[in-house]
Amino acid sequence: MARTASGAIWTWGDNQYGQLGDGTTTRRTSPVRVLASGAAALDAGAHHSVTVRSDGTVLTWGRGYRGQLGLGSLANRPTPTVVPGLPPAVEVGDGRDQTFAVTADGRVWAWGDNSAGQLGDGTTTTRPAPVQLGVTGVAAVQSGATHTVFLPVDAAPPANQAPTAAFSVSCTALDCTVDGTGSTDLDGAVTGHDWSFGDGATASGALVTHTFAAAGTYRVSLTVTDDDGVTGTRQSDVTVAAAPGATVEFVAAAAANTNATTHRVVLPASVAAGDGLVLVLTVNTAGTVPEPVGGPAWAGVENLAGADHRTRVWDRVAVTGDAGRVVTVTLPATAKASLAALVYRGSGPQVVTASSAVLETVSRVQHTTPPVAVTEPGSVLLSVWADKSSSTTTMTPPSGTAQRVLSVGSSGGRITALVADSTPPAGTAAGLTATASAASAKATMVSLVLAPAP
Repeated sequence: MARTASGAIWTWGDNQYGQLGDGTTTRRTSPVRVLASGAAALDAGAHHSVTVRSDGTVLTWGRGYRGQLGLGSLANRPTPTVVPGLPPAVEVGDGRDQTFAVTADGRVWAWGDNSAGQLGDGTTTTRPAPVQLGVTGVAAVQSGATHTVFLPVDAAPPANQAPTAAFSVSCTALDCTVDGTGSTDLDGAVTGHDWSFGDGATASGALVTHTFAAAGTYRVSLTVTDDDGVTGTRQSDVTVAAAPGATVEFVAAAAANTNATTHRVVLPASVAAGDGLVLVLTVNTAGTVPEPVGGPAWAGVENLAGADHRTRVWDRVAVTGDAGRVVTVTLPATAKASLAALVYRGSGPQVVTASSAVLETVSRVQHTTPPVAVTEPGSVLLSVWADKSSSTTTMTPPSGTAQRVLSVGSSGGRITALVADSTPPAGTAAGLTATASAASAKATMVSLVLAPAP
């Protein structure tokens, strides 16, 4: 290889692997021009060649079977090809199957065969693409078959480079972990990590946890310091949100409206152990209503009697085997009644945590449940309207509620029952008004609160 004063490159000799760079594999016994101008330095290995242009671009060609071309592959290249991923270089050198590039500030990139550690990166791993070495202050490189010599510059070492801060963030609700271990320093080591979380809090360390006091977006900043006292900073906006609170959710409901002594309802098939069960019975007599039978004992919640009708409410926690179980209430005599079972998931061991009931005193179509205290966010307000009438055939729930049961009887003394639920905020839940299709003074209204489990 020869370089002219204008930077042209001429080559001749063996060309089995394209190492002359003229686009062929033909042996040349006289010089051929490969580059017209611009070459600043060059070197030849066993079967490959390298040059650096005056603009700092590094080109290689020839044999690539040990990655010595630095192109990320092991293929041969018969013409000069730019080596990607390099900063501007001022010097190049190569050995048998390894290649080097040196920058103006004395840093070194190396690639190719490394079976004897000749690249100097601390490993014996062959590198098909350039890797930066941990040396500085290098002026030139000479490499043999399996060893390399760096020639240092006589001038002062290059100025220290600032470290690069990098971090990742992982958050669960308001609790975050920040990880700055990915921060780097090319000419030294990162010795300090200092955090600012954007909420007035600070911390030190490569891996730190922090809990924000409230949901929002915060500017998190990491400043890293290297072993020469130089710093680098990175900032990133981090958005956190409070974990959603526990809630009670409707699962299913079933109801029956019959004229009988024994009234039955089948618990829905979707019942799971731990669910909250609520049983509501309205009967067209004011007599005694025995406890329900079916599974574990039911706890009484409300027992409200008018002159000739009664509403009772029970609750309990579902157990294994409740799905499809028949629950019965056997009255002393035949009577018309509505029996409804409702299933909720997420309630506590005391299914109904608050209740209130009231009797209608005026004949009207609109009936209003009593107010009730709601102490826990995420609670469900279960509202029950029922009346005894010869003409009521339906009831319409108030807006903002979800109808879960509408049970309508027939003939004189029929029982019509409506059950709907809603999710009020904590505080005192106001009464809700349902509208019947006919006026009645024989109605009962019940408000039940199901609070979420702790």
